[in-house]
Amino acid sequence: MPRVTMPAQAPAPGHGRLVIDTVDGPMDVAARNVARFEGAGSQPTRSGPLCRTPCVVDLPLGRYTLFLSGLAQDPSRGDVVSVEVHPGVTVIRRAPGKYETPEYLPAAPITLVVGGGIGTVAGAAVMGGGEAAGGGVLLGTGVALTIGGLITWPRRATQQDGSSTTWNEPLTTAVPTVEEPR
Repeated sequence: MPRVTMPAQAPAPGHGRLVIDTVDGPMDVAARNVARFEGAGSQPTRSGPLCRTPCVVDLPLGRYTLFLSGLAQDPSRGDVVSVEVHPGVTVIRRAPGKYETPEYLPAAPITLVVGGGIGTVAGAAVMGGGEAAGGGVLLGTGVALTIGGLITWPRRATQQDGSSTTWNEPLTTAVPTVEEPR
């Protein structure tokens, strides 16, 4: 848990303090409150940018959806997590998920497969012309390049789900206590 500066004043009545941390470095956080059904007179859902982790914010009590996005250096980082803000301090520490988009026209594997195909056909033609040694080497090289291109061909998109640890503490202006894993 990073050392965050807690505000000196207590949250307003009906509000709780939320400490947000991410384990892989800073992330931008936007929030949307999840309104409970209270009939026709209930207030609409609100959303907007919140902070950059690690951060401390005071929010009205209730359930929120947090949208975490990676900074410009790593756009594959992003996550969504739900949190309930209680009286006192609610702490959430998130190991964000990761999504890697596949490469659709990978240059290196395409080059290997095309070059391997050409080498295989050329090797077979040379062998058919009576030059077994040279044709065999060319054929073997072509097959090896084709197999290498197919092995290195990108796979489907990969997704790793994130994980959170959330806990509540009484309201103080001190930093919430956390035991770091060893």
